[in-house]
Amino acid sequence: MTDRAWEDKLVFASDLIDEIRHDLELRKQRSAMDDGRLRAGILLKITKLKTHVSEMSRTLDAARLTEAERHRRRTVVADLTETGRELGDELADRGTKERGWSRRPTVEPPKPIIETEETRLLSSDQLIARQRSMMEEQDEQIALLGDTVARQREIGIAIRDEATLHNLLLDDLHDATDRTTARVSSITRWTERLT
Repeated sequence: MTDRAWEDKLVFASDLIDEIRHDLELRKQRSAMDDGRLRAGILLKITKLKTHVSEMSRTLDAARLTEAERHRRRTVVADLTETGRELGDELADRGTKERGWSRRPTVEPPKPIIETEETRLLSSDQLIARQRSMMEEQDEQIALLGDTVARQREIGIAIRDEATLHNLLLDDLHDATDRTTARVSSITRWTERLT
């Protein structure tokens, strides 16, 4: 990788970090309803950043550089990696770490496989048929869940639209009440002047 290409990647990574920080600030200001899409966008940018920094790191040993320049670039890559981790930590909710760049990945040891009485007596073909049957049942349940989620989304949109309409009606009522109050005050003052 040429010096110019490496510097271009550095500029791209820096710009990406700025975008992620901006999106994280936006996320703090937005409601929970907007959070999913914004969070996914931030996670995508963090993944892009990780890929870019990895490419930059891989080219360090292959490039013909002075020792001082190699050291400078390694420091830059280390700083970018740390910044990526910090951004991933900031994105994480309730103490959980996002995929990709987290400080301490939590890996649980695999649980031992215990064969049940039900499966112990089955042949391999019978076991495969049973697994297929179970997967088909799971697929049906997932399809039902997907339909339910779609309906919930439609209901949520309808509730949002209804709340927006009610807010507009309340604003109109508030304005009309203000106008009526002003008229009543004016008429009351006029009546007091006449008496």
